[in-house]
Amino acid sequence: MNADYLVMMPYYGSILAEAYLSSGNVEDARRVLDDAFERATSTGERWFDAELYRLKGEFALREPGRDGDLAAESFGKSVETAGAQAAKWWELRTATQLARQWAERGAGEKAHDFLTHVRDWFTEGFETADVREAEALLSELERATLFGSPSARRE
Repeated sequence: MNADYLVMMPYYGSILAEAYLSSGNVEDARRVLDDAFERATSTGERWFDAELYRLKGEFALREPGRDGDLAAESFGKSVETAGAQAAKWWELRTATQLARQWAERGAGEKAHDFLTHVRDWFTEGFETADVREAEALLSELERATLFGSPSARRE
């Protein structure tokens, strides 16, 4: 059997999963994302794993019952995978979400330090949505710290 048709299926699956999620169909989004993970494992096509883990974390935050622990675990795996693959853009995308989650849990300084470290790798692309989102979150975290918000300072 020719397996050429399986090339890039994890990537395409992630696009479909995001579309399902955007339309509010969390169940189908989860099913398609799980299938994308299975295809990546079965084909050995691991280049997209960091993004799949990021999406898994994002989905965990949007599902009924909002599983913050699963999200943090998935974001952590995404950052680890992106770092191992030197995939800085995907690492920034996930670091922004992980930092936001840490800040919501009261670890604003930790979030700021972590995201600053990742954002500082970038020397171009400042007009992209992901870098702008990271910059906006950093500004928000700095304001919260400057104005003495207890939730931003707690670790």
